[in-house]
Amino acid sequence: MQKYQVWRTLAIINFLLQIHSAFSKLNELILFTIYFSTLHQFLFLLFSKIINTPSQITKSNNQILEQNPKSFLITKENTEIFNRVKMTDLQRRRVQGRNEGKSF
Repeated sequence: MQKYQVWRTLAIINFLLQIHSAFSKLNELILFTIYFSTLHQFLFLLFSKIINTPSQITKSNNQILEQNPKSFLITKENTEIFNRVKMTDLQRRRVQGRNEGKSF
């Protein structure tokens, strides 16, 4: 009876070790996949920066402008919206204070 319990305990330990080994291999596979994906994205960004020289970017912007001339129109409304978004909270308070006659 005692031999049976020893063999049973050894079998359970062996089974748990096999599960642990399988999970560690799965973990290695997941880490390798993440590493490879990150490396691939980094290389893609690096080479896209090298390949897209400023002259090519200007050419592509000009092509977009030719296809849809209204997309790049700078209007007073667009400029005001852009400036409002760019302003920090302190700048916004200063502008409001100037409009109300206060100074910060």
